[in-house]
Amino acid sequence: MTSIEKNSDINKAIALLNKEAISEAIEYIKQLLISKKFSKGYDKILSIQNNYNYLLKYLTDGQPDPEREKIYNNIREQLPTV
Repeated sequence: MTSIEKNSDINKAIALLNKEAISEAIEYIKQLLISKKFSKGYDKILSIQNNYNYLLKYLTDGQPDPEREKIYNNIREQLPTV
């Protein structure tokens, strides 16, 4: 992978995060890890995806979640570190 390809991949992931397209960013990063065979970050992205799915489930179920904003911000902070 060239540095230009790496920068392009990073820029696309960041653009998705900036648009607050968290689900799309998670899926993009997950597919990137698979295609580049980066198994080290795969467990981390699955954990982030799992947390995000629970966050969405509680939201759609109408359950109160006093930690929602904290969890959401944590997910946004963790994604660029995968």
